[in-house]
Amino acid sequence: MVRKKSTLSKVKKRKEAYKRQLKPDAIPSHCVDFVNKDMQAMSSDVIKVKEQFDDYKIIKDIIKKIVSKVSRLDNERKRQLQIRKQNKMSEATISNEISIVKHTRQKVWFRKKYCNNILFREQKNERVTKYFRNKYHNNNDFREKQKARVQTHILVKYRNNTNFRAENNERAKIHILNKYYNNTSFRNEVKSKAKRSFLNKYYNNTKFRNEVKSKAKRSFLNKYYNNTKFRNEVKSKAKISFLNKYYNNTNFRNEVKLKAKRSFLNKYYNNTKFRNEVKSKANIHILNKYHNNTKFRDEYKARMNMQVSKKYKSNKSIRLKMIHSALNWYQNNNTLIRKNSRRLYNQRRRILKKYTVIQSHKCAVKHQNLYMNNLNRFRKIIREGPDYVCLSCGLALFRNQVMPFVEQKYIKESMSYEIKKRIQSYFNYSLLRERKWICKSCSDKIKKRQMPSRAVVNKLKVCDVPSELKKLNNLEKHLIALRLPFMKIVNLTSGKLSSRLSQKGTKGPLHCVPSDVQDTVTILPRPVDKSMMVRLQLKRRIKYKAVWEEQLINPNDVRDALFVLTKMHPAYKSIKINEIHENYLTSDQEKNYDNNVELVVEPMDVGTISEETVIEQTEISNENNLKRLALGDIDNTFDSDEEINEDEQDIRTKYNIGTDSCTQPCDFNDFLVFDKEPCVVAPAEKNKLSSLLTDKTIEALAFPHLFPDGQGSYDEDRQTILRWKEYCKARLFSSDSRF
Repeated sequence: MVRKKSTLSKVKKRKEAYKRQLKPDAIPSHCVDFVNKDMQAMSSDVIKVKEQFDDYKIIKDIIKKIVSKVSRLDNERKRQLQIRKQNKMSEATISNEISIVKHTRQKVWFRKKYCNNILFREQKNERVTKYFRNKYHNNNDFREKQKARVQTHILVKYRNNTNFRAENNERAKIHILNKYYNNTSFRNEVKSKAKRSFLNKYYNNTKFRNEVKSKAKRSFLNKYYNNTKFRNEVKSKAKISFLNKYYNNTNFRNEVKLKAKRSFLNKYYNNTKFRNEVKSKANIHILNKYHNNTKFRDEYKARMNMQVSKKYKSNKSIRLKMIHSALNWYQNNNTLIRKNSRRLYNQRRRILKKYTVIQSHKCAVKHQNLYMNNLNRFRKIIREGPDYVCLSCGLALFRNQVMPFVEQKYIKESMSYEIKKRIQSYFNYSLLRERKWICKSCSDKIKKRQMPSRAVVNKLKVCDVPSELKKLNNLEKHLIALRLPFMKIVNLTSGKLSSRLSQKGTKGPLHCVPSDVQDTVTILPRPVDKSMMVRLQLKRRIKYKAVWEEQLINPNDVRDALFVLTKMHPAYKSIKINEIHENYLTSDQEKNYDNNVELVVEPMDVGTISEETVIEQTEISNENNLKRLALGDIDNTFDSDEEINEDEQDIRTKYNIGTDSCTQPCDFNDFLVFDKEPCVVAPAEKNKLSSLLTDKTIEALAFPHLFPDGQGSYDEDRQTILRWKEYCKARLFSSDSRF
């Protein structure tokens, strides 16, 4: 590679060449330096000037050439640089175009693979999130930059994009509301902050204080004038507070009395109409009280006599006037005047009496109209009957107590999945009805995203009653109950109305006593037929004469119900009942039949009596023996003492249970039920009273026919608090027929 010559070397060479050209005419070197050396005498002034001019010219030409060369070289350099830049730019544009094409192809390929291949998409997402997470956790600068970038991006988007702003506001509201309802600490913090900020602003900002006062006044006045219920409540509260303050605060009482006196006196002296009304009212009141109240009349007479006597004794002028009037009255006394005064007095009495009668009649008519209007309104409401079942609490209500169920009112699109799921659990969609209804109290609670206290989900659900428990009567239900409630029930009405239809009431305390169900069931007699009834008496103690309840029961039904409860109810698991074999009571029928035949045949002679007479005698003996057996009165003379003892130990003979046979009459069961003495039972005789407060499962144990699995009673631990009044309403108005 040939090295280029520099501009300085080129300038130097040109200068030397120019000097060589001018060498013959050149001035000696010792004469050129005219500054430092002295000119020789031989050179003249003209030659000096000429030489100087020539030197100047040479220098000027050299400078011109140098400048032109330098400028040319500089222009060449600039041109080369420009060409190089253009080449680079063209190369860069080509490479950029190639890279863009390549990038677009890669993008398209990546997008297709990302959309179609699920595994690739998941791997890519995991890789990106892992890389971003690691970089975010490890690199502080990147983390801060990312936070700043996200914040700026969100702020810009929030300011410019209205849709994003609205969505963000809704999302923030929902998040804050959920946090407010679910997190108690956050709720308390928000409340305390709001209170603090409000109080600070209220005390520091006078304008805000005045606005708050004016708004409160306006809202209070609007509510007072428009809402009658609120107006009545405010009036009642004001009256109560005024009366409490009046009775408790003596200063306030004295001030009120003084104000009332002043206002009354001012009005009395300034307003003539009011004065006349007060006087007339006072006169009428005094007259009514004087004529109706004998005590007041006597006091008034005594007081007037005292005043008259005092005035008569103390004041001479009054005494003289009274004496003069008495003399005139005696002088001018006429019977006509006295009759006229009596007539006027009676007329006044009649007018007052008529006025009171008219007023009482008007009041009675008004109350009667009000009563009839209320009664008609009530009849209109209950015309359809309680046929509307609430979807949440399952209560059978009237039409004015329910509203049509619309799911969109309670479950909205903006809610989270958990809230939707929770609200849906409050509704019982299994009700097979054309139109679904919901009561107003449940609707208000669910709109506030709260569980209604009477909802079936709030541990008020009860299982289906088995068929064995449905067919039990009242006494049979008491026999299978582990707790027996004792209370005195009286008729509240008297007269022609029967005790069955009359209204009932309780008198005295309620006692709950534990019952020995297993012992009671084992004591019960075991009848032959499953449909056979036994007369049973329930007493508090066996030695008492008073019978608490007496009824016919079926022991087989009682045993079947207990078997079902031992499988379903957790409190009945420990009860064990021995099974009865069906052939137990009929095991000795064949033996008895053979013995009876032998008794008849033994004294017979073979040749003397025909077969027909033998058959008739055997049939008669069988019938007699079966009747005695059914009544428990068989007396086998041919049995030994050991057989008699065995019969006494047997349960069938002990409790006089009859056995069935093909010749037994159909009405023997009825004979047994009504003719024999009843069975007496006292299940709670040996036990002490159980406390209603400590025994939490007392309701489920006292009424197993209502709670077969022991769940759904009042004492369950519930998510929302259920008060006793609400529980009673839920059970009494329930659509379930068992309650």
